[in-house]
Amino acid sequence: AAHAKIQKIQDEREMERHVRDKLRFRLEKVRGGKKDPGADCILPDDWQADRKA
Repeated sequence: AAHAKIQKIQDEREMERHVRDKLRFRLEKVRGGKKDPGADCILPDDWQADRKA
């Protein structure tokens, strides 16, 4: 069970990094920077919902 918990934490960190990257790409796009192809992948709005549960 401990391994699953560790995996969940790693997944959450990965998700947070992904969100930060997405926001940064969006900012760069607004500033007229290079558009990143990965910036368009949309996360569900409730991806954090299960963390609060």
